[in-house]
Amino acid sequence: MNIYDGLFEVALSHTSRGVSFMYQKGDVVLVSMAERGPDGFQTKRRPAVILSGKVIDQAMIVPFTSNMARQGSVVLIEMHSSEGKAAGLRLDSCVDCTVVATVPAALIVAKIGQLPKEQ
Repeated sequence: MNIYDGLFEVALSHTSRGVSFMYQKGDVVLVSMAERGPDGFQTKRRPAVILSGKVIDQAMIVPFTSNMARQGSVVLIEMHSSEGKAAGLRLDSCVDCTVVATVPAALIVAKIGQLPKEQ
């Protein structure tokens, strides 16, 4: 079995303050991510789309960026498009598919939207 099996199935489940949250592939979530800044590392909340995560305590994500100068394997999502509205985006953004990260579920702050599933 590879990591691409069942990508649209339930991707992640964790409990926070006694409430159970479910995340699925395509959910757009806010994630607290450590980023290198001028004064060292800092934490920034960044939207990301969940790719998979059959393991309960972590999820595979691809973060969004508003840096529209990215080249290569990027997917542009305009905030006023139907996809951008469904995803809960506040800025025109792109997903750089070369940036894939596995994060602990504890760093997922909230679900803000969902990208449409493939037809």
